[in-house]
Amino acid sequence: MTNRPTVLIDGVVFENQHQVGIWRIFYEVMSRTSQAVDYKLLLGSQPLQPIPEGTEVVRSHHREHVSNQTQFIKRFRRRLSTEKLRRKFPDAIWHSTYFTPDVRMTGRSVVSVYDMIAEDYFIQYPTLEPQLENKRICLESTDAVLAISEETKSRVVSHFPALTDKVVVALLGSEHLHRTTPSKSAQATKRKPFVLFLGNRGLYKNFRCLTQAVASATWPSELDVVVAGKPFSENEKYYLRVNNLLERFQNVGYVTDNEIAALLQTARCLVFPSLAEGFGLPVVESQINSCPAVLSDLPVFHEVAGEGAVFIDPNNPVSLAAGVRSLNDLDCQLLIDRGLENTLRFNWDQTAALTLQCYQNFYR
Repeated sequence: MTNRPTVLIDGVVFENQHQVGIWRIFYEVMSRTSQAVDYKLLLGSQPLQPIPEGTEVVRSHHREHVSNQTQFIKRFRRRLSTEKLRRKFPDAIWHSTYFTPDVRMTGRSVVSVYDMIAEDYFIQYPTLEPQLENKRICLESTDAVLAISEETKSRVVSHFPALTDKVVVALLGSEHLHRTTPSKSAQATKRKPFVLFLGNRGLYKNFRCLTQAVASATWPSELDVVVAGKPFSENEKYYLRVNNLLERFQNVGYVTDNEIAALLQTARCLVFPSLAEGFGLPVVESQINSCPAVLSDLPVFHEVAGEGAVFIDPNNPVSLAAGVRSLNDLDCQLLIDRGLENTLRFNWDQTAALTLQCYQNFYR
């Protein structure tokens, strides 16, 4: 073995557009460590997210799950891919972007844990069962765990006490959306005053609380909501329409980093009413762009945001509305200054260094 680790990155999150936060972690870390690590990115389909420079793409069908027993070709292709990985990379480090068990059953493995939400919500949402099972398999067989916050680490250890000495906290960065002079698109914004909601809207993201807050008498009447992420489904549009909210919510779809920065620089605030999170990357993205954040009163948000946010009860829409309204009376510049100072704790170079150290520990 050489001093330059070979790492198989199973690139689940590179193949979709809804796990952008996780993709961001791997993109930033791999971009910074590709000179020290021989990365092999395993893809089963065409990538929908950018691939870091210096990364070799390996086409592989090891993730294909075929329930129809007559699909011989797919099953055969999956077996060939698995055997190829065993033969070519028997000693490589396995690091899946999203809880794919090491099909080689050899070598070392690292598991990145972003939260323990599946463990908390699988009873209400049985569709989480497959993820939960794969995650358990990965964690019970791993050699090292990278957790993205102290809160996530404590939750991992509470569920898997045997991992206590294997968990390293690698906080995320913020400088990928570093504030610059407001872009022309930001300066040219013609929207009414608005608050911004970023990312997924399902399950624990608690988007419904925001809709109820906007419908309440406490919500500032001048403020609309801009939503960035997956376009509204027909059911979401119907819900907003029957509640007389459709004109108050504008969905701008998937956006680039520059567009996110422009939105943050012109929004009254970021609203993030999640019921649970493992870190909450939009928190530091908003702070580094001088955008006040209105966040759920969760331990992880206190850990990540410090004193640079307004905290609300995510189970109470009126509390959310009041939190947004309170920005009219607070010293927002003080809140912004605290947020900017807070972001100095988070940088991707540090995340990358801790990840690289984790890989290199296997070679000592």
